[in-house]
Amino acid sequence: MKLFERNFDRPGPGIDPNAGPKQGMERFFEILSLEYRQLIPLSLLYTGACLPIFTIPAATAALTGIALSMVEDRPRFLVHDFFRIFRREFKRAELLGGFFLLAVLVTGFGALFYRAASEENPVLLPPFFLMAFTALFFMAASCYAYPILVLTDLPLRAVLRNSGRLLLVKGGGIRILCIFLADGALCFCGILFVPWSLLLFPLGLTGLMGLVGSFGVYDILGSYVLRKEE
Repeated sequence: MKLFERNFDRPGPGIDPNAGPKQGMERFFEILSLEYRQLIPLSLLYTGACLPIFTIPAATAALTGIALSMVEDRPRFLVHDFFRIFRREFKRAELLGGFFLLAVLVTGFGALFYRAASEENPVLLPPFFLMAFTALFFMAASCYAYPILVLTDLPLRAVLRNSGRLLLVKGGGIRILCIFLADGALCFCGILFVPWSLLLFPLGLTGLMGLVGSFGVYDILGSYVLRKEE
């Protein structure tokens, strides 16, 4: 019966005025606790915007823009802002997505070709590793490219150049590896619970993956790209 003995007129401990901003995973879970209700409608919007298939790059740019607003703690009108970014970045996002798709397909098929050929001629193993590494490099660079596209007015050539350079700065590659591992773990859990997990992709999982990706690269962008823009 201690509930009736508490003094609710007494102020609680409150927030420590000397406490600094949260960092790392503590900050991520704080964002998640505040924004989790938005992830389901965001995922539904993204899934619907991807249905024509060719609009996937523009939908990804819109998803990234909303996720970045969550990371930056900016107010938003979810549906309005999603389609505003979708329309604003449509052309640039489609060109960017087409470039990365072509680059990954060419280098990926090249890796498969040299891998098969190296079974008879081991001399072709170095080209296989080169092609495989290049395909992974393009995939990793795309994780920086979409946030740069949404947050800046840089031309596409500068977006591509900066997305590649950020992989080479301190912590840039490690961030992408962590994002891949986190998204891979989410997808693996989804595979374990098929067919029920098929509902999770449009009902929250794509939004969560977008938030993970945007949160993972934001500090690097703030240090090397956004600061220059200011």
